[in-house]
Amino acid sequence: GDDDQTGLELFNEKGQRIVIPDADRRGLSLGYLLHAKSKGMLARAQRQLLGLNSARAQGSAAAEGGAAGAEPTELTSQPMDDGTPSGTPAEEALLGQAKAAALVDDANDLLEAAHTSFDSVDPKWLELGDNFALVCIDSAWAALLSGLSSSGGVVAPAGAAGTAAGGSGSGGAVAPAFSPTALAIAQVRLARAQRQLTELHGAALEKLQRRAAAGSEEFGQARATYVRLRLLLGVVAFHEGRLPAARQLLHSAQSLCTQLTLTADDDEKVTQLLSLGFTHAEARRSLLVCAKDVNNAATHALASRDEARALREGEAAHRAERSADARLGRTASGRPVSAKALGQLEGLGFDRATALAALKAADNSAEAALVCLTSDERRGKIELQVATAESLAAQTASQFASLVAMGFAKRAVKRAMKRSHGDAERALELLSTEILQPLLPARATARSGGGGGSGGGGGSSGA
Repeated sequence: GDDDQTGLELFNEKGQRIVIPDADRRGLSLGYLLHAKSKGMLARAQRQLLGLNSARAQGSAAAEGGAAGAEPTELTSQPMDDGTPSGTPAEEALLGQAKAAALVDDANDLLEAAHTSFDSVDPKWLELGDNFALVCIDSAWAALLSGLSSSGGVVAPAGAAGTAAGGSGSGGAVAPAFSPTALAIAQVRLARAQRQLTELHGAALEKLQRRAAAGSEEFGQARATYVRLRLLLGVVAFHEGRLPAARQLLHSAQSLCTQLTLTADDDEKVTQLLSLGFTHAEARRSLLVCAKDVNNAATHALASRDEARALREGEAAHRAERSADARLGRTASGRPVSAKALGQLEGLGFDRATALAALKAADNSAEAALVCLTSDERRGKIELQVATAESLAAQTASQFASLVAMGFAKRAVKRAMKRSHGDAERALELLSTEILQPLLPARATARSGGGGGSGGGGGSSGA
């Protein structure tokens, strides 16, 4: 139930750690882990489907060119996304469609399991940030992508609509028809994401804008989330026949997307930041986060460097603390002894060795160890154990030094002492055997060879 078992830590806007019950932390950790795994599958499925769409567009262009008497376009077979050797375009299409469908199905299974895990968590922990909203958006996209993979691509060939309807085949490209089930699932997940984001940022993003005015970069990062949300809401609205709502949502997504793209008009701003010593990546990222305001971007880039430096220093200190804990040994339950708790007990005036033994006995609880150390009877027992251990350690060190002085290698002595459980005489016997062992087989072989020669001579004489 400790933090190391889940690896999930949450912090508020002031950088203070949020204490979450173990059961909720496990539910959050499992849900976010499953979500992370599903994202890779969805990305691969997207590449498969985009490849299919490109191949179909190429085939459509070749067909139109042939009908017009133009030279047909040569269709080239490209290797599949996973390196599978390519066949004919038709075989590739079938194989790609099957692979995409399998990936989407697996991703949907993972996302369903993630939502099941989140259902076991107190809702107040899901509302701390936008992470759960991102899971809902990806779940909606996976539901829609499932419909695309089953229909075989994003855009049907030109004329498909007219042909399917029994017409002349001049209807042009058509969008795929999502199943009612996929649209319903996507709508529910997107509505849940929208509710959470509205609670976090305000209906008109007023909460987010106030935090941005206070120096937070959250506003810049959130725009990409809103692009995806409004784009998918627009797609669902379009396929449900709500055209005015779809037009408004898609226009809003396009407007936000424009804000997230640097154009040639922004090159001068990038150059100004480069002249201040920032890298190209820092300049571009800060401009996008700060709505292309150069002054705010420069401030943001400096703050990001300071945050990154502080994070590295914090991680280094954490690693050093864990390393120090590992050197102190483990408690009866197997947990590393806390160097911080040991320092607290030493600060109260207790001997280091005695405090260390008390912490091990108290399973790393500084409070329980303090109770033991302030009890004369318990402390006496601990001090006796420490004295005995120190005596044995000194004796073992002396025996180790004696064996090394005899000419044995330190590594061999250490191995022999471990095998003999600290018995110096037994360790000496093991070390001697290791030295003599290579010589014994050679002598036995020599004796065996001599006997055979004698027997052979006797045989010859008998002849």
